[in-house]
Amino acid sequence: MKTQSPGSRISDISEDQQGIFWMTSQSNGGIIRFIKSRNEWKLFPSTPANFNLLHKKGIECMYADKEGMLYIGNFTGDGLIRFDYRNDSITRFNRNDGLPTNYIRSITADESGNIWMASA
Repeated sequence: MKTQSPGSRISDISEDQQGIFWMTSQSNGGIIRFIKSRNEWKLFPSTPANFNLLHKKGIECMYADKEGMLYIGNFTGDGLIRFDYRNDSITRFNRNDGLPTNYIRSITADESGNIWMASA
């Protein structure tokens, strides 16, 4: 495992329920996981198909929900991406699914777990 950050330009950070930090990298693209107790860094995703979608320099924001999902927004027009890192699966949501735009600038959730997004 790496013991130093794989990227220098971090655009967003989110902490999940297990205390793991998730970051979006503008320099390397992709999602970075950091487990502080082990000083362990990992670049996600690991499958070639998902790597092509997430390993972009346009990732703008991310939110880790209580269910273990990462919600990822970007300014490259890919819509909202839900990434389940436990099984390396991706679900994409875009205008065809009811989003007003495919450009997501910010993601958060309210106390009920509803996901809220800001778009460009």
